Amino acid sequence: MDEHAGGLPDESPAQEPKAATGSRRRLVWLIVAAALVIGAGIGTGVTLFLLRDDEDAASKPWIPPAGDSPAIGGSEYTGEDAIQKYCLDRGGRQTVIAFFDGDDPDSAMRQAAEALDEDDRIDWVRTETQQEAYERFKEIFAEQPDLVEMARPEALPASVTLLPAEGVYPGDLADAITGKFSTIDSVTAGCELPQ
Repeated sequence: MDEHAGGLPDESPAQEPKAATGSRRRLVWLIVAAALVIGAGIGTGVTLFLLRDDEDAASKPWIPPAGDSPAIGGSEYTGEDAIQKYCLDRGGRQTVIAFFDGDDPDSAMRQAAEALDEDDRIDWVRTETQQEAYERFKEIFAEQPDLVEMARPEALPASVTLLPAEGVYPGDLADAITGKFSTIDSVTAGCELPQ
C-alpha cells in the first residue's frame, strides 16, 4: 500500500470501473425487470379486456343473417332468445345445430344422427356431411370465387340440425346432446322457417 499525501491508500484506477460496472449491471437488470413487470401487467390488462364477459351482450342487437328472409329489412333482435323471437315472428321454429369435427366428422355425425332420430324430444333430424356443407358453401358464396377457390370440404364440419318437439326448450336439448356425444365440437341455434 503506497501512501501519498495524507497517508491514504493508493486507489488504483482499475477498481473504480469495476464498481461502476457493477452499478450499471444492477441498473440494467432493474430496468429489464421493471420492463418485464410492466409488460406483463399491460399484457394481462389487454387480455382481460379482450376476454371479459360483455355485460351488455344481452342488450346488443342480433341481426339475422342476410338471405334468411326478405322480411328482415333492418329488424333487430336482442337478448339470449333473439333467434327464438326471430323464428316466432316469422312462423318458424328454433332448431339446434350440432357440428362435428375431428378425425372422421361424417361418421361421428351419422352415429349421433341415428341415436338422435330415436329421441322423443326431437321432431326431426337433418344431416349434412362435409361434402354437402362444401356444396352449400359454394352456392352461398358463388359471387365470391376467390373465397370458394380457397375452401375445401375437409375444412368444413359435418352437422346435424334438430327440430325440438313441441314443449322442448332448444337450450335444454343443446345441453343434453353436448353431454351425450363427446364428438360434438360445438352447438348453435338455428331457425326453421316455413316454406
